[in-house]
Amino acid sequence: MIVDTIEEDTNVFKFEKSLTNKLKYDIDSYSGYTPNFNPRNVMFDKPLDQSSRWATNSSSQSHFITLKLEKMALVQTICFGKFHKSHVCNMKEFKVFGGMSLNGMHEILFGGLHNDSEAETFPLKCVRKGTMFPCKYIKIVPLASHGGNFNTSIWYIELRGITRGDIVETVKFNFNKFKELQAMKLTLKHLRQKNFVHDFHSLLESTKIQLEDPIISRLYINFLLIILVSEGNFNRAENMVMNLKDDVFLDYVSNTPYKPFWRRLDIDHHPDKRPGVRGGHQMCIDPQRQLIYLLGGWDGAKDLSDFWCYSIRMNRWSCISMDTRVDGGPSPRSCHKICFDPKNQCIFVLGRYIDPDIRPTSNLESDFFKYDINTRKWHCITPDTKVSTWFKLYVEK
Repeated sequence: MIVDTIEEDTNVFKFEKSLTNKLKYDIDSYSGYTPNFNPRNVMFDKPLDQSSRWATNSSSQSHFITLKLEKMALVQTICFGKFHKSHVCNMKEFKVFGGMSLNGMHEILFGGLHNDSEAETFPLKCVRKGTMFPCKYIKIVPLASHGGNFNTSIWYIELRGITRGDIVETVKFNFNKFKELQAMKLTLKHLRQKNFVHDFHSLLESTKIQLEDPIISRLYINFLLIILVSEGNFNRAENMVMNLKDDVFLDYVSNTPYKPFWRRLDIDHHPDKRPGVRGGHQMCIDPQRQLIYLLGGWDGAKDLSDFWCYSIRMNRWSCISMDTRVDGGPSPRSCHKICFDPKNQCIFVLGRYIDPDIRPTSNLESDFFKYDINTRKWHCITPDTKVSTWFKLYVEK
């Protein structure tokens, strides 16, 4: 039944594949739909039928469709079927929520779909702070369509997971126990914060809960309750804080050396859907949207001018342009510099490497470009910074 635990000291388990099956569901609720494109259409996989889909009645991000499972289950994957060819209404970005009740749902997936005819399957992470939970309801929230301002369509939804009663009940029991523990910890913290000392210690003694590291508990009692509250001894409190570096955390710091941890990202895509091998390329990151941009480089034979975007959340590459020069952007180049402006959502590009053998016959102008992420357009700020009375191109000799 249970193969093993995925992580130590957690209630996250790995199960035999033979226990997984297709889950039956019905439509519980939805935000609305366009006439003739009923939400129930997502229950049937008909890729050749233009009308077999749920279509929202506007392009806003307030739409949703909630599925009610026939049996409570450990939902493991969700599959989105598509039309037999690309479609402007195809869902591009979405979120999935799951839970045992409509009022207790948690985000279990943030992802996106390609605009093609291939069905896509995603694993669902039904885990809260190291504890798995079963689901009775699954809610899908479309965030964007491939057509920009077009309504979003979902053609088919398939859920797979485990419905075996003893497994589901065990996971449900562990999750309810986890929620009770979290509620008790919040109650204890509230009592201590409000200085209900007697009630706090009474509840702590009766439940035997370890609220935090014992050192922190002793520190809180000695520091806040005795030194500051009871005695009002601020000098002693100040000395205690100054001595923390010598006592409380010394053992922990000395036994916790910094270690780098590298993990190779396996991106399950065709080679033509991700950047090729290269050097001298440049990358920048949008920390808010969790996106990494890659521009140009040298493939061993020539400079490149392709432009790519990698989604950290979705672990997926997408090609913005195979040749930025065609889009009014930079020419092929390597060893240039790029930077990201998070406030204005744009990328700046400056400089490039020119081989010493061809420098006398090459254009040594120092062009300066800006890429607007929202409009997806390039703008040449200046074809030559020297002419713009800024600075000239520096050549290494």
